[in-house]
Amino acid sequence: MNADVFFIHVPKTAGLTVRLIFAELLGFDRVLKLGAYGPGQFLTMAEFRALPPERIASSPVVTGHFAWGCQNWHGGRGELAIALREPCERVLSYLGYQRDAGGAVDTIAKLRSDPECNNGMVRRLRGWGEYDERWWDFGRDAPAEPLAELTERDFDIACRNLAAADTLLLTERFVEGCVLWRHRLGTPPLVSMHDQFHNHAARPTDAADWPADVVAELRTRNALDARLYALARARVEADIGAAPPVIRDEMAAMHSFAEALMQPRRSPLGLGEAVGLVVAAIERLAAEGRAETAVRVGYLLAERVIGLADPWGAVSDLCRRRCPAIAGEIEAARERAERWAAALPRCIGAARTSAKAAV
Repeated sequence: MNADVFFIHVPKTAGLTVRLIFAELLGFDRVLKLGAYGPGQFLTMAEFRALPPERIASSPVVTGHFAWGCQNWHGGRGELAIALREPCERVLSYLGYQRDAGGAVDTIAKLRSDPECNNGMVRRLRGWGEYDERWWDFGRDAPAEPLAELTERDFDIACRNLAAADTLLLTERFVEGCVLWRHRLGTPPLVSMHDQFHNHAARPTDAADWPADVVAELRTRNALDARLYALARARVEADIGAAPPVIRDEMAAMHSFAEALMQPRRSPLGLGEAVGLVVAAIERLAAEGRAETAVRVGYLLAERVIGLADPWGAVSDLCRRRCPAIAGEIEAARERAERWAAALPRCIGAARTSAKAAV
């Protein structure tokens, strides 16, 4: 990759999907995760802070429920990234997750007592978060009150930190953001071949499913988050709008790619099954007369799962017959795949073996 990544995972913003994507590309041992990272394995904040420099250096990606300031504990990273989500949707998703995980939950009591439900995105970007069962100000490296009242000054600090983030993703524009991110990092498509949206619900969060008084109080308690999100959305939309046509075309193709993998179930996909779903999507797009999108999905698959049985030939043949004007895109994609394979031979070798076994 062109830079190491420190990813601040705000709960319920597709952060586990980000971790899974990079772990599939790099290997799980090279993506360092705060919190639970394997069966019976858990990395606390204090343990993370005490890790030797060589352990951090061996991890191109560090992710976890950090607050702003934690990135400085090990000298900073080459790329600071964060994801945000529309505040009402995020908090309702969080409350639903708590309810599903822990049984009966007093929603109003949880809403009023949990910092995550009270401008949690501003708090995290302000530098406030949990430090192993303590609430901490990571900017001052000192204890903080869990529900300390946020002021305009706190909001301004959060906005300045948001502006300083190298990469900003929005859950609502996740695919587009990942396309821009992968071209900056020099990686294959940032898509999970096993579970495109980790911990995804059976259906989307909908405010209409919740009592009106809960939603109304939630919006009041997260007014600063709504203002922060509006600024974040403006930045992301501007970045997408400034992308050249070839990148916007890739964004459209990546939607088709990702949608093929988003099965309405919680169990992860096997690689062979995932490849089959994407191939079926390519065939369907071609049959619908959307040959250019079909070709683009095809070369994105070839970039993402290196080692498939000559997918470049099939993609090139479809392109030659149906849309020869975009042949240059295939060659550019092939060159990117070759650079990635040369940069990370160990990971690519593992991916090649798995892909051949799958197909």
